[in-house]
Amino acid sequence: MNPPTPIICNTTILSNFAAIQRVALLPRALARPLLTTPEVLDEIRAGVQAGYPHLEPLETLLLSDASPIQITHLTSDELTTPRGMRLRLHAGEASCLAIALHRGYTLGTDDLAARKIAQTKNIPLIGTVGALALCRHGLLSLEEANTLLERLIDSGYRSPTPRLDNFWT
Repeated sequence: MNPPTPIICNTTILSNFAAIQRVALLPRALARPLLTTPEVLDEIRAGVQAGYPHLEPLETLLLSDASPIQITHLTSDELTTPRGMRLRLHAGEASCLAIALHRGYTLGTDDLAARKIAQTKNIPLIGTVGALALCRHGLLSLEEANTLLERLIDSGYRSPTPRLDNFWT
């Protein structure tokens, strides 16, 4: 049996779970190796410096040797990802997209531009709603998951759905 395909997470999905103080839920829900990039870490650090205190525990977690979300660096091949793609995205999204493209990983993002590019490249995707929906496998009740989604929406997340009921089967 093949090992599960890793998920490379950009800032959006990580910061959404940080906004509701549930970053630890993300690795459990996705149940696959989770990775991110130094570029994403830089964006999170910039967010902390800009006054987003909910990102501080996420930054600490990512810097921990015991973090369930490992930081991976771009290879020389990934650095040559088409310039046009890099120009349309922030550094975090571009780095994660390049890794997903070259390594065959799933891209964890809610960024619309990154998702559109990933779809044209047939890169598998998961976002915040998808991750919350996976909590139906014994991690959260539907009520608990809907409460978390409501908290996300209240914090400014533009959810494609107001509730998770249709995902809970």
